[in-house]
Amino acid sequence: MVIEASGFDVESLELTADGEEANAISAGTSLKAEDYSNVDNLPKLGQPDAVDVNMTIETKESTGNVGGTLTIHFATGGNRDDLADVLD
Repeated sequence: MVIEASGFDVESLELTADGEEANAISAGTSLKAEDYSNVDNLPKLGQPDAVDVNMTIETKESTGNVGGTLTIHFATGGNRDDLADVLD
C-alpha cells in the first residue's frame, strides 16, 4: 500500500502510518509512493486490516490553498508488480 501525492504547493508533505489504533503497518513507516523505488520494499499488510495515516504538511510562507490530490494504491501479493508505475 502506498499513497501517491500530486499537485501540492508545499515545502514538504509527509504521509506515515500512525500505528496507534490500526497497527497493520508499523508506526512511522512512510506511505508516500515517491519514497520507494522497488515494489518489493513497499509496506505490506499481513492480513486485511486498517491503516491510520498521519499527514504532515509544511506550507510555504504564503497562506492559501495548498491544493493537491492523494491517490491510495494497494495490491495483493500476486499483482504487486502493477504498482511499479506509481513509484519513482
